[in-house]
Amino acid sequence: MKYPLLRLNKFHIRKFQSENELKLMSQKYFDEGNFKVDTFFIDSSGFRYALIDVRKERNSLNPFRWFRSSPAIVVDIIVSQPVQLSLDNMKKTIFELVVKNEWHRQGYQNESEFHDMIYAAKSYRDIIDMISFYGKWQG
Repeated sequence: MKYPLLRLNKFHIRKFQSENELKLMSQKYFDEGNFKVDTFFIDSSGFRYALIDVRKERNSLNPFRWFRSSPAIVVDIIVSQPVQLSLDNMKKTIFELVVKNEWHRQGYQNESEFHDMIYAAKSYRDIIDMISFYGKWQG
């Protein structure tokens, strides 16, 4: 997977800038497991990967992360073989998910403004760069 990438499901869209960022999560978030439901990734090359499984590797080695309300862990992400999306398909997928859940309001945008922003993108990377955070935080 080429970074940055997006993790998408019915609960949220989240952008990851690196593998280290993707593999680090709270123990609480991991235990709840909602992030695994119908989840897929779209990377900055336009490849779509379905999430197959997430397995705990170990606790974080960073001592600052040990004493939080939910300590951080490092996970192994297992994904399917990639499927190439067209740029238009990626735009449509993200637009429909965000509008369905009314997450565009988090960016103080109406549906039309969000549409214009997403459909103005010239590349997969442009779309990913436009996304900050949408959806209900699970962690």
